Amino acid sequence: MKAKRTTFEVDGIKEPCIEVGEESCKVRISKFYHYIGKDTLLVAVFADGELNSKEEVKGDYDSLTFADAIRIAKETSAYVH
Repeated sequence: MKAKRTTFEVDGIKEPCIEVGEESCKVRISKFYHYIGKDTLLVAVFADGELNSKEEVKGDYDSLTFADAIRIAKETSAYVH
């Protein structure tokens, strides 16, 4: 299982995230403090490049390790093994 730090773009602004998985199924974990609070992560699951689902989970992005990201991805997506 691969995890990497990268960015994605929302309304012209690049946001940091951790991506877990492969192109066929990728989970993107990012900060969600803009709307909810500092201790909430947004987990977006993509299947074949298309958004499949989004979920909010408790967690601090700044202290999130790759092992934590992989665990969250496995818990929130049936496609990640």
